[in-house]
Amino acid sequence: MEQEGHRYGLTVHPWTDNPSTRQAWENWWAYRAPGRPHAAFHEDANYLAHALCFANQHREAAEVFDAIGPYATDVPWSYCGDAQTLFTRHCTWAVKASAP
Repeated sequence: MEQEGHRYGLTVHPWTDNPSTRQAWENWWAYRAPGRPHAAFHEDANYLAHALCFANQHREAAEVFDAIGPYATDVPWSYCGDAQTLFTRHCTWAVKASAP
């Protein structure tokens, strides 16, 4: 379901143009305690990375993917297809988007 070789081809996605995505980035991510993540950090971070990616905010998602490291979760990635494939694809796009 790729379209134009660089975008996931969904016509409607709940994170597209959703102000909550940007709000989570600005209000949670910016103020979290990176050295002391909470118990559900990886689950929350995967949801944030997923939302940012599907809102086409890969540059912001790069930092989230870096914090997630190898701890990808099936949910929410599996909502849109194969979780591992989507996580890897969007992580790659995020790294490219954040490159100078």
